[in-house]
Amino acid sequence: MQMMRDTAEANRDLVAKLNDGLAEFQVALNERPEAVRNALAKLYPDLDAATLDLLFKAEAPGWKTRPLTAQDMDREIAFVKANGVPFETAPEFPGQVSPLK
Repeated sequence: MQMMRDTAEANRDLVAKLNDGLAEFQVALNERPEAVRNALAKLYPDLDAATLDLLFKAEAPGWKTRPLTAQDMDREIAFVKANGVPFETAPEFPGQVSPLK
């Protein structure tokens, strides 16, 4: 989960609840993947079972996350720069933690 620092600091309880919810989702995804798939089927009742199965198989691995670290961001910035994106010209936002400063 990523958000502006001022938002996170102003909403600590909400951030904690979101983290708890994500942790519970991870447990369900790892221990009860069929239940997660069935919940998705209820959210998307017009999606046929074969398509839902294909999407779940393709997307579920990406939902298995871990907390983002400073090293992850360093790697991401290096990747972006290596691919020619002028990272130094990225706009600044209030409360943004900039690795460039």
